[in-house]
Amino acid sequence: MSAPALGIPDYAKPFSLYVHENRGVASGVLTQPWGSTQRPVAYYSAQLDPVARAAVPCLRAVAAAATIVQKAQELVLGHKLHVKVPHAVEALLLKHNTQHFSNQRLNRYEILLLTADNLSLTRCSTLNPATLLPNPDDGEPHHDCCELIEIQEKPRTDLTDVPLLNPDYVLFTDGSASVIHGERHAGYSVVTEHWVWEAKPLRPGTSAQAAELVALRRACELTEGRTVNIYTDSRYAFSICHATGQLWKQRGFLTSSGQAIANAAEVHSLLLAIHKPSRIAVMHCPGHSQDDTIIARGNNMADVARAEDPTATKAGSPTDQEITVVPPLWLKKLGEQWTVNQPSGPASHTTDF
Repeated sequence: MSAPALGIPDYAKPFSLYVHENRGVASGVLTQPWGSTQRPVAYYSAQLDPVARAAVPCLRAVAAAATIVQKAQELVLGHKLHVKVPHAVEALLLKHNTQHFSNQRLNRYEILLLTADNLSLTRCSTLNPATLLPNPDDGEPHHDCCELIEIQEKPRTDLTDVPLLNPDYVLFTDGSASVIHGERHAGYSVVTEHWVWEAKPLRPGTSAQAAELVALRRACELTEGRTVNIYTDSRYAFSICHATGQLWKQRGFLTSSGQAIANAAEVHSLLLAIHKPSRIAVMHCPGHSQDDTIIARGNNMADVARAEDPTATKAGSPTDQEITVVPPLWLKKLGEQWTVNQPSGPASHTTDF
């Protein structure tokens, strides 16, 4: 058995390019009308680069289309080219802001697929494996690319960076690390605008980024079953929640060289904890702001609570150096002390600050 003979390009006729991606390999067949059928003019195949191969299937289709189109344009020479792919490539480039690819890479894909005057993109049904041509009996595509990417980019579909209306809690988190007497110490805090809910030191050697992730995780765990708005001044932690965390999870928390990513355990724990609140919004806010707003005051409160000496032991605090772990709605300020009033009875203990 031999491959079908390739036709000679006829530049009086339009070209059709059918593109497919499978397991990180882009393939395509360039055809032209020949009687009542399409005749192959060229076959293409190329392996996607490591970044594209690590993306979700719909985005791999975008990379595959750009790769094959770039090859085909050398033969098409600016003549009419209809590109047919089994994914909503044009919609993904125009309407969906993804964190999987850099802006530079996305710009390159847009130049190749959207700006060429001779090119049009069409989403077609699943490609026929025998001919690489679409089978009209296959019906409508089986999934919505934008919806699928939305699901695969975030740890939960309702996670948003827009504050919820009337949440049960509005929390601010912070984490940092510093070197004291040659040893790295770290700590984190979870606070409201006025109250310290939880502030603890972490094990020696913990990085500042890991501390930020721990703070976000604890905010999620403390508000299990409730609605919450969480503010963080860490772009790293914010990105882990909304984009890169889920991407690293799909890659097994491994880099392209097979090494474990930094803070893999903390990232995994945060992705699990983010499901605990009934509804959740995670927002990024500027750090060390002097504005007189609730967000600025809450973020500064988290800075102050976290900035305490992580090696110090608070008077009356447990051996794990916990400052306070109580629902902030039960806290009342009495003079220079914070009194914890449990719903079932009188104050259970007092912690001096």
